Order: sequence, then structure tokens, then C-alpha cells
Amino acid sequence: MHHVARLTRRLWVFIALLSFSVSGLASDDSREEVRRRVEAMASGFAVDAGSRRLLAVNALRAFYQDRGFKLAWFADNRLTPEALELLQTIDNTGTEGLHPRDYHQQALSQMMQALTLSAPAAAKADLDLLLSDAFLMLGSHLLAGKVDPRTLQAQWQADRHGLEMAPLLAQAVETGSVAALLNTFRPSQAEYQQLRQERQRMLELLDRRDWPLIDTGPLIRPGESDSRLPLIRARLVALGDLAARQTESPAASRPPTYETDLLAAVSRFQARHGLQADGLIGSATIAALNTPLQDRLAQIEVNMERWRWLPERLGDPHIRVNAADQRLDLVSNGQILLSSPARLTTACQNRPVFSDHIHYLVLNPEWSVGPDNPNFALLSALRKRGQLTQLPVELHKGWGMSLSKRDVTAEDWASEPATGSRLVQPPGRENALGEVKFMSAMGSGPLLHGAPSAGVLSTMTETTFGCIQVEAAAELVDGLLKHQQGWTRQKTHAGEDEPPQSETHYMEQPVPLHVQYLTSWADSDGTIHFRSDSLNRDTAVATALKAEP
Repeated sequence: MHHVARLTRRLWVFIALLSFSVSGLASDDSREEVRRRVEAMASGFAVDAGSRRLLAVNALRAFYQDRGFKLAWFADNRLTPEALELLQTIDNTGTEGLHPRDYHQQALSQMMQALTLSAPAAAKADLDLLLSDAFLMLGSHLLAGKVDPRTLQAQWQADRHGLEMAPLLAQAVETGSVAALLNTFRPSQAEYQQLRQERQRMLELLDRRDWPLIDTGPLIRPGESDSRLPLIRARLVALGDLAARQTESPAASRPPTYETDLLAAVSRFQARHGLQADGLIGSATIAALNTPLQDRLAQIEVNMERWRWLPERLGDPHIRVNAADQRLDLVSNGQILLSSPARLTTACQNRPVFSDHIHYLVLNPEWSVGPDNPNFALLSALRKRGQLTQLPVELHKGWGMSLSKRDVTAEDWASEPATGSRLVQPPGRENALGEVKFMSAMGSGPLLHGAPSAGVLSTMTETTFGCIQVEAAAELVDGLLKHQQGWTRQKTHAGEDEPPQSETHYMEQPVPLHVQYLTSWADSDGTIHFRSDSLNRDTAVATALKAEP
């Protein structure tokens, strides 16, 4: 391959560079060049190294100031082996779904090859600064992602989200462990590695350039014949849903009958693409089979990026919610202890990626709605339709000894001033939050909650009343508290004739909650799944991943 040939030539050039001392480059002069550039950065000037703008300004300043502006990638006036090691690592960043050009790949290659005995001190400083900048930016993108999950914009500062990259660069150059250290920066979770492998498989399929469209047509049922079946069979073999037969005859010669082995493969394909796994080959299944490989490749790269947004340690146990699949998992020791349907509210769809901690939960919670809450308007609409009488809701003002309660059916509470007034629904089967709410330390609103099992609110299947509604909320409570002293599962189930009482339980250790938006992921057995981009966020992330500084 041309890439390998270029890398080989580059290696020979580097070996040649190591064979002599670049004594014509004055070390002190190069050090002064670095000092002037760093001081210019500190004054707010944009600084270039060769033809490239230096990006990791704050981290570069910290790194070079700490070492007295001495060069990092030269020793005894010789370019260190770690310089080539870094360049080779940059060449391979495509395996992470990142772009080598973002890390000065071409400029570094040209500058290394152009370095001669008579090169001026400025050239040596250029190369040193650019190598450091490349490490800092690549390291930060591997550790925290290239794209800001809040703005979905590409980020060109190395020190962000609590990262301090300068000490990591110092560690790399002092220990000579550049590639090894960078390799530890990428997510260590098996799910990320499996997406990485799937990306490589998609590239191999793309190289075959054999992906004809399957024609649309009538529904294909098991046992039926259809001229499209040979191509469908070949497609499922290529995608890994169907094993190729050892005596596989050419597709064109196979009788086009929908056979049992193909039925199992179609059902598997449907399940991992979020389709009804009924084995019937209709328009939705054909459309999924026809998805261009380039689109799937981009989808995988987008979701690899989303893994880089997560903390290095997810916690044990931890709760993981995939908003794209509308599912919650309770995970401990790498095993899924509980899996439940879960649905985001409209409010939380504006930030479908975040991490937090559950500090406590409230069994049989009240539901309190202030005038600024969108659900205040919902209750007002129910009142106008005469449905509010079906809900035990009161208007509360004040707190403690100053608390006053009024019947909302008898007064125009919608006109009450916002300060101190709120609608409160007591605990019970009709409560909007169901049997439990799960809270963070801030207590600003339920992170997770149950669902009403009776009453008018239980019929509002398109409305949720906290952040994430969990179908198996009671089972999640048991999964979190079963090892805590004094806990029994019966506490989540009040008797029919007993007035439910709110009861707060504090976690012995806060439980991490990670809300993701994964439209592609690997399950526990390594199967790769895809989902539609229901919130239309993949395109923005893909665009930001392609952005140049």
C-alpha cells in the first residue's frame, strides 16, 4: 500500500537523521525561539510553527515554562526516537475514528524530512513545538473527545473538562513512552474496542466495492420465493448475520426460496437494528439492508466519540441509560443485573448525554409542580377539561408552620403569584412519578422515576413528569438497596388499603448514572446494534468530527 511505502521511506529518513548530530543547530538559540513563542502565547497572540497554527496554547505554555523552555523532542542535539513514534501514532489515529490531519501529520512529516545540519534554530523550535502540540491535541481528543457534548462543536483546546495535559506530555517525553501512554488514553471499555473492530470490518467491506441496492418490492414471507433472496442472503453473510455455507454455490444458482437458516439470520438482523424481529422482509428491513456502508462507518465513528465523552471509570455499580434505544441497564462487575425500558422527557431530550450520581431515592414521593414547570400548564389544561377532579392535587403556599393548602377545583389557582405557590400531588398509584424517584445531591428534580399505574396521568403515554421514566422502577430500587441493612423489597409495595407514606433511602455510596445517546453499540456478547437517530444528533457530531482547526 502507498501508506506503508510512505511510512517506510519516512523511517529510513528518520534513521538517517539519527545517524548524525545536528550540531549546526544551536541549542540555546532554539531555546530562545521557544521562549519567544511561549511568551507571545501568554500575551494572547496566535503563534505558528512552520505552516501550522499552534492549538494547545495553555498546555504548551505550562509544559515549556515548567522545563525552562528547553526542547522536548531533541537530546544531545539529536531528534529522539519518540518523535517518529508520535508520528506513527498520528498516522494510525484513523482507527479511532479521528483524522491525522488534525494533529499536523503532513507538516510534521515534511519538517522531519527537511531537517538538515544547516537548518536554523527556528526550524528546530518549529518542529519541537509542533510535536508537542500534536501530542497535546491528540491526547485530549482521546481522553475527552474532539467534540464538546454540550455544544456539539469541535474543540481545539487541550486543557478542558478538568484535563491537565502538560504533566502527561512531560511524563511521555521523560519516560520515552509516547505511544504506550497515548494508547492508554482511549476508552478501555470492551464496548469501545468492539466498535473499533467493527469500524475496521466496515472499511474492509468498503474496499470490496460490492454493495448493490436490493430492490424494493412486496413482503417476503418464510417459504416464499423471490428473486431478491440471493442478494439478501449474500448481504447477511457480509454483515455477519448469516454464516456462509461451506459448499456455498454462487448466489445466482441458488433457488430463491426463503429458507429456515435465512429466516434466523433476518430475525437477528432485525433485532440488532431495532426492527420487529418477525422474520418478514418488508420495506423497513430492505431499507436497513441497503444502508450505505459509508453511513454505517460514520455512525460507528460518531458513537466511538460518544464513548470518549464518558468518565474513565464508570463506577461499580452504575446505571447506564441509552436514550437512542430507550433502555436502562444496571451494571455491576461488567454484568447487566437489570435491563428496563426507559424514556426521556422532552426537557431531557435537550441534553441526552450527561453523567451524574444518585445520592438518595424517595419511595412513594409527592409530585410538586411550580408555575415555571411545563407541567403546571398541563394541569391547568386538565382543569379546564374537567379532568383535574380525577387527581388528588392541592395548591400549596409556604412551608412548615406557614404552609397553607387549598382545593384547586374551587379556585382559579392559575392566576396565583409564582412565589411560593405550587401544585402538589400526594403519594399514591396515580402519582405522576409512580412509586419512586431517584435524586442527585442537588435534589433539583428526579433523575429517574416510575410511572403512574392508575388515573388520568397513566393514560398520557407521550408525557413524562421528571427526567427519565423507568418501567421497572421498583426492581431498580431493589437492585440498588438489596445489600443495604434493613432493606426489604416489600417496602416498594404499599398495601391497597394503606395510605402510602413517603420514605427516603440514602445510598451508602452515590451510584453513578450515565445517560448516553448511542445509535450504535456492542452488547455483552459483542453483537453490534444500530438504531435510528431519532433526535437528529448524529449529523452534528459527524460534521464536528470532520472539522479542521
